Parts: sequence; structure tokens; C-alpha cells
Amino acid sequence: MSQWLLTTTAARGFGQCARQLVPPGIADTAEFRQLCPVSATCMHQQLDDQVLP
Repeated sequence: MSQWLLTTTAARGFGQCARQLVPPGIADTAEFRQLCPVSATCMHQQLDDQVLP
């Protein structure tokens, strides 16, 4: 499981990534396509595969 983020400010625990690496289900959202500025940094965080209770 992972988290994806578009931000214009720093985000702890996330690493920068190219927008081209974002899965289609994320890249097709209105936020990704239109609402977040092009200047926003694309970031990714890999989460543990641990199942939460």
C-alpha cells in the first residue's frame, strides 16, 4: 500500500517522484489533472503491508 501527494509545501516521510510514475487511478483525478498547480511537487510514501484491525 502507498500514499501519493501533490504539495507546494514540504511533507515529512514522503519522497519526491516524477508525476509520470503515479498510478492511473490517481493521475486521472480532478485534483491531479486540474486543481493542484503544475508547480506542486509529486511525492510518494510506501506504507507497510500490515493489515489494520
